Amino acid sequence: MSVYGANPLNTCLLVTPESTNHELYLIAYRCSLKQYNNAIRSMKIVLADGESNIRSALIACLLIFCFETYFGNQAAAVRNAQAGILLLHRWQSKEGAFKKLPSNSSHVIEDELIQAIGRLDLQILILLDLQTLQFYQDTKDYLKTLLQKMPGSFKTLREAKSWCELIMRRNYHFRAESSSIGKAQEEEVQGAAAPEDDTLEVFPMRTNVLIVPQNVPMALLSEYHAYFLQWNRWSIKFRLLFTSLQGSKHKDWIGATLLLKQAKMSCLSLAGAFSTLEIYYDNFLFEFQEILRLAISVHKDLLLIRSGSLRYNFDGGIIPPLFFVATKCRDRTVRRQAILLLALPPWREGVFDSACVYKMAVCIMNVEEEGILEGDIVSGYRG
Repeated sequence: MSVYGANPLNTCLLVTPESTNHELYLIAYRCSLKQYNNAIRSMKIVLADGESNIRSALIACLLIFCFETYFGNQAAAVRNAQAGILLLHRWQSKEGAFKKLPSNSSHVIEDELIQAIGRLDLQILILLDLQTLQFYQDTKDYLKTLLQKMPGSFKTLREAKSWCELIMRRNYHFRAESSSIGKAQEEEVQGAAAPEDDTLEVFPMRTNVLIVPQNVPMALLSEYHAYFLQWNRWSIKFRLLFTSLQGSKHKDWIGATLLLKQAKMSCLSLAGAFSTLEIYYDNFLFEFQEILRLAISVHKDLLLIRSGSLRYNFDGGIIPPLFFVATKCRDRTVRRQAILLLALPPWREGVFDSACVYKMAVCIMNVEEEGILEGDIVSGYRG
């Protein structure tokens, strides 16, 4: 049973190129597209109905996001995810959810669904800056309130992951907020540049949250230091759980390794939030090496797939951290090892495509290292 009733798409997707002949596969593929088109129309009706069907709209948002990202339609996936995130944001604002815990309204929208949309928010924050300054500030303050309830210890990996995702989202909202403020101050001095064409209306890409703001208000600096204390508290609690799983081939160990790697990337991106020099990241060579080591330890397990298949995962896994290492670490050996991992059989993690990220990393490396002899270092200015 789907959001809108029985859906033959479930049956259609059971047919794969490996399991049947080409003609039957084409029939199933057309069936899938037809049902997907029906789902899009139904979702438009739900969205037009306002917030009375918000739960159905959010579920539809997740399903469409999976479909679009699996087939590589990243622009459509981002627009869809943004719509779902904004819909939930407006509902939370209206319901006063920013002033209370989600469980107070769980009879309307399950906490699991809110968390799933939150993971979409996390992916979009890593990739693009699409929201308003007020959106970042409201969400950041809301997440701060939730994080005050973090327990003294984590009993399960799921619990540790939930709290880590809240911290990462707050960190990226903080970075997006500081970037937006810095950009606004810069435009106030220089004058806002008008867009050359209407491409931003199709696929808005204002700024990446990893871009460094040029002007930093003093109020943000105090928050900046407080967030590291929050990371330390989470790390201490997680260390015991991770140690108990280490060395095991259980799926929880793989999940814990992915979580630790994502947490390290988020913490490093926060560390470099207000530095305009790439040389600043030289202080974290050990952390870059650790992210790479963790990626190597689970890489084969994540990519054990059949020939001709595409590995897909709804959440971000190892692609964002590997790209971060490949573009921020100036150590040539570590950088190239990260790029080589991205060059292996393609896979997708939500909006992140390994083949695309690999090409971007290689392009950035070639530009930064152009004309540099072996043994020299990459320019320390980020620009």
